[in-house]
Amino acid sequence: QFRVAGIVSMYALFHTPREHHGETLRKFASFLPSGAPLLITMGSSEWEGTEDFHGTEMSWSHYGPERNTELVGTAGFEIVLNEIDRNGEEAHQIVIATKI
Repeated sequence: QFRVAGIVSMYALFHTPREHHGETLRKFASFLPSGAPLLITMGSSEWEGTEDFHGTEMSWSHYGPERNTELVGTAGFEIVLNEIDRNGEEAHQIVIATKI
């Protein structure tokens, strides 16, 4: 079976439909041995839609922090750090977790 030592997913998950976030997190967990780290950024509020992003239409789809936290835990991770980063123009939820 395919294994990696850790996973970093920055500013990516919320560009996929939010109904697939749980499935994606479970897939991430399937690649990791117990104790391996996950670093992921998620949306800081519930929202779905499109906006102009530097001249290109970009889609966003995300839940708020409570649901995001639930999805990470349900996927088989223990959360080590869970914060909202409000630096810059946007806010993001930053989660560091380890595979249970």
